[in-house]
Amino acid sequence: MSEQADVGLNLRIQYIDEILEKRPDIGFFEVIAENLIDQQETIEKVKLIRKHYPIHLHCVGMNIAGNDALDYHYLEKIKLLIEELEPRVVSDHLCFQKNQNISHFDLLPFPLHEKNLEKCQERLSAIHTFIQRSVYVENLTSYIQFHSSTIHEADFLVKLCTEVESKVLLDLNNIDLNDLNFKSPYGSYLDKIPKDLIGQIHIAGGELLEDFWVDTHGTEPKDEIVESIVNRGYQGIPICYERDSHVPQFEESVKVIQRVKRKLNGR
Repeated sequence: MSEQADVGLNLRIQYIDEILEKRPDIGFFEVIAENLIDQQETIEKVKLIRKHYPIHLHCVGMNIAGNDALDYHYLEKIKLLIEELEPRVVSDHLCFQKNQNISHFDLLPFPLHEKNLEKCQERLSAIHTFIQRSVYVENLTSYIQFHSSTIHEADFLVKLCTEVESKVLLDLNNIDLNDLNFKSPYGSYLDKIPKDLIGQIHIAGGELLEDFWVDTHGTEPKDEIVESIVNRGYQGIPICYERDSHVPQFEESVKVIQRVKRKLNGR
């Protein structure tokens, strides 16, 4: 018998009171760390949710692939959030967000080659040591490609996470959009990632804006993506449905999660 799917939802602040009132059948909630930094009132509400659901802490500012020195002031705030919320998972992205002390407030790609792999390994290892937690690393949607890249992103992630004893946060929507935009085959990407190295999965829906598919988190996940989870036997890995634009009423997101769970559990 296959494992029952653990499907969570990204936590939007406007949902918190409704979640606490209704206690819906959702596996866990993933919260963006930066939405909580120095926001003690919101942290206290998330701690109430933590009494009923596992919390995943998803970061966007560790700057794993950056050239600037690690921002230990920022990491200290992440460490404090970890101590308060006791998240089941801590994660960030395979990208840089800051350069020359300027934050770009985006998840920016970089050339994938051995020198940058060594740099990311050193930086992620230092982050682990400082916050005393392993950080799962998420693959990107890329809108450009670099001639200097010599390593496939999937191979880069496997080498990085294996070296620093971490896990991959596998965003299936990002892989699908890269396939649509750059003909980077979805199935071949998944073939490169050992199942036991995947710590969490993201599902979402993108949108075609002019000539490019963009990771807007603005639609429901495609049936084909959900089916690939079943076909690959990923049901036992925590799966988070992300919705960040065209945000529906909370009840509608719950309905999407229930439909996804039925498909994953073969009903």
